[in-house]
Amino acid sequence: MTRRGALLSVIAVLLGSAVLGVVRMRELSFWYDEVASIDFTNDLIGTLRRFPDQMPAYFVMLRGWLSLVGQSEVAGRWLSLLFGLLALALTYRLARRYASPRAALLTLIVLASSAVFVRYYREMRTYTFLACLGTASMWFYLEWLHRATPGRRRDGLAYVAVTGIMLYTHFFAGLLLAAQSLYTLLAMRRMGRRLWIALGLHAVTGALLLPYLGFYFSGLNWVTSGGRHPAALTTAQGIDSLTRALTNDSLALFAVLALLALATRHRRMLTLALLWLGVPILAVFAVHILVIPVFVNPRYLLFVWPAMAVVMALGVETFDARGRWIAAGVLAAIGTGQVINNLPAALPGVLTDQPWREMFMTIGDEARPGDLVLTNMIDPVGLTGFREPLAYYFRRYAPAGMAAPVELDVPPYPTDLPQRLEKSTGTWLLITDGEPNERGQEAIRALRRAGYAECRTWEYTHKTSLAEWQRVAGPFYDFGQTIEVQRAPLNAAAEKYRPGDPIELALGFRAERQPPINYSVGLYVFDARGQVVNQQDGPPANQQAATWQPGQTFCGTYRFVAPTTPGRYEVRAAVYDSMSGQRLSVEPGGDESSAVKLFAFQVE
Repeated sequence: MTRRGALLSVIAVLLGSAVLGVVRMRELSFWYDEVASIDFTNDLIGTLRRFPDQMPAYFVMLRGWLSLVGQSEVAGRWLSLLFGLLALALTYRLARRYASPRAALLTLIVLASSAVFVRYYREMRTYTFLACLGTASMWFYLEWLHRATPGRRRDGLAYVAVTGIMLYTHFFAGLLLAAQSLYTLLAMRRMGRRLWIALGLHAVTGALLLPYLGFYFSGLNWVTSGGRHPAALTTAQGIDSLTRALTNDSLALFAVLALLALATRHRRMLTLALLWLGVPILAVFAVHILVIPVFVNPRYLLFVWPAMAVVMALGVETFDARGRWIAAGVLAAIGTGQVINNLPAALPGVLTDQPWREMFMTIGDEARPGDLVLTNMIDPVGLTGFREPLAYYFRRYAPAGMAAPVELDVPPYPTDLPQRLEKSTGTWLLITDGEPNERGQEAIRALRRAGYAECRTWEYTHKTSLAEWQRVAGPFYDFGQTIEVQRAPLNAAAEKYRPGDPIELALGFRAERQPPINYSVGLYVFDARGQVVNQQDGPPANQQAATWQPGQTFCGTYRFVAPTTPGRYEVRAAVYDSMSGQRLSVEPGGDESSAVKLFAFQVE
């Protein structure tokens, strides 16, 4: 392949990987860890004291980034995307220099289509930054180790600086330093004085962490004591999760390629990649099994993904020319398919992607300050992991003055819910990760006892929903001493609209006695001259009225479009027998057509 062709191929792979990373970036709300990242940028020292197991380097840089681009989901995640792509470019350069141009391009293809690696392009966390620093550290380390004297001092200084930042980025970064030290012992065991210089360089680099060690070990103690650590994977789950993540859920194929890599002529590169891959994984599992089962999770080890890609590329390179590109195409297709199928979401211990932004944007647009928010979080893992994004998006979008959400599943359990419902103007019930549990069902029963009716429901993935409940409490128009209609809309409707704007009204109904037939309700939009310009007819609250029992309440949602002609308009209602067209009489009396005014608005 020509130099120009290689460059175009690299650019094409990088752009393709970027496209895979951008997909769903806007769609996903922040989750627990990303909200924690925002907390760090707002108050680094205070949040480090709350979470001393975290390292500060990424958050310092993120603070500067967010001050430039803003704090939206896409803006914050673009930094992770940029570092992920930079990690790809550095990995390509590393493999090209110490293996071959062909192996480098194959490495790039494998890493660029890795489902888990691409997944962390779109998460505002430290992991792609760590992978980028790890690859840069390996580059400068090899350059210092294997280059001639000119330039070695510069490479050594760059290695110390990059690796130092890496050590302050994540508490697993030291494992990469350990892998480099082992490689030094293997590669330079007969080099005498130069070996000791290399080991001294590693020691100096590791010593950069000394000022932080006290705080660091206090953080580890915080994680491992007092039951504060998160729900850990079992050893079997950890092995399963990490294996599937590294291999795009194609263990057999990757195992064959790893075996073929043993026949590569690039022995030095293979040795380095195996140490880079193996030392961190073995060390983490040793801690997980022998010390505390908390640290096994693929995202913590994302910095070993470039090494895995190198091993796979060296295996593919053993094929003939045609076989290489067929194998590369298969690997890319598998990885891309797993990105599309969202493989990381299927791994053990992963929280579902909850639509917090969408739910609270709806609440912010539709709710009133006196409304109440109830949350029923079904998944016991999500019970803790969902609380931070819940609070973040509530603060961001909820109307000013609205009380904090009532968490039905979090002790102390709310025993004063009936009293809160009596004081509320409306209620918004969030259910995450399943059907309502007993606490959720009890809340629904309390809503019904307090005279609330469910108006609208928004359904999302993962059995998550948002339901609007409004209190049907009068005063009412009484139609035929059978069906009562609340005199004003239940929702907060605007008084002014522009031509063509959507208008949504939630109307409350109550059965005074059981209706003898299935009545219909008619809604009419009158202009200032008394002419009907719009009309809707159908069952009240979209229900069969003949099944209603005395005292039951219902809510119906009706949608109009604001007329194109500016002026004053009224929405009136009537209840009638759909077979004969005869309207029920109404008290207090309506106009001559037994239609009563519910709502007035201005079109400007």
